[in-house]
Amino acid sequence: MSSETTVPTIPVVDISPLFGNDAEKITAVDQAIGTACKESGAFLATGIPKPVCPDPEQTEKLLAFYNLPIEMRQSLGTRRLNPDSSRDYRGYYASLKGGWAHNEMYDIGPDYEVTVPDLPHAEQLIETNAWPSEEPENGWQSEMETYYNHMHDFSQKLMRSIIRYLGANEEVGAARFENSNSTLRLLNYPELPDGLVIGEQENASREFGGETYRVMAIEHKDQCCLSLLWQSNAGGLQMQSPSGEWQAIPNVPDSISIHLGMTMESMSGKVLEATPHRVLGKSHIARQSIGFFFEPNPHGSTRPFTKESVEPATPVEETYAAKLLETFAEREARREEKEA
Repeated sequence: MSSETTVPTIPVVDISPLFGNDAEKITAVDQAIGTACKESGAFLATGIPKPVCPDPEQTEKLLAFYNLPIEMRQSLGTRRLNPDSSRDYRGYYASLKGGWAHNEMYDIGPDYEVTVPDLPHAEQLIETNAWPSEEPENGWQSEMETYYNHMHDFSQKLMRSIIRYLGANEEVGAARFENSNSTLRLLNYPELPDGLVIGEQENASREFGGETYRVMAIEHKDQCCLSLLWQSNAGGLQMQSPSGEWQAIPNVPDSISIHLGMTMESMSGKVLEATPHRVLGKSHIARQSIGFFFEPNPHGSTRPFTKESVEPATPVEETYAAKLLETFAEREARREEKEA
């Protein structure tokens, strides 16, 4: 995003020591990651080794999902898209007629068994993955599962780093993410049509860096702990620092932007704040993105990490599943209120 004024960007952290054994370098990276999260709310991770860091060939293959006929994508639709669907959590959804964003998304979860607490509607959180009847490319499903596993392993390293920065018990904190119920999401943002209403505003726009941009996704926070985001060369992703300043996510080769969700804010005892973010663009520019949302086990505690060597029993109302279901209920209530 060029402009006549200086455009602030998020910190860049070389995280390669996290994949090695040099304790001194790992401690330095822990401090760099924690400081970036605390002061800026996000950072751009570089130095990610292959095959963890997605390359152009891999991202193109994953996003080939959007080359499938629309009818095939819609056959994987969740109930928000198709009221007759049996799916609530995993599958395809599109918001192309206005609302909070102008995009399509396709979600998958882990291929291992995950259980949930005894809560109403909690079973929706562990739906099996909805795969298309035909692959967009040979080996596509396998590539999706491989990318999921790589991002999950990478997220665990990042989470351990943040736990160490917070001075909490690393092993006890990391145990909350065993059998994680994380989400891999493919995002497609088609060109913005004229007259589209986003956030109740026709042709919604924002000023940034001396220029005016159309809104592709309004300001929001994620529910998860960590969001790992790759974006296409079209760019457009922005995050807001704790000071209130909006920062652009630059397009740096072999990098992934990391920001914090509301559950991370809770687990850090609000030492770290959830990162507001948005997507801006121009009317005739499409973009794509791949997000990995690192989430705890549904039974995992959302209370602040501690230095204790044993995790106390977690009340069901303070589990990640309970907090996620609360968010879903609030979202549905807002939707019904708007429709009414």
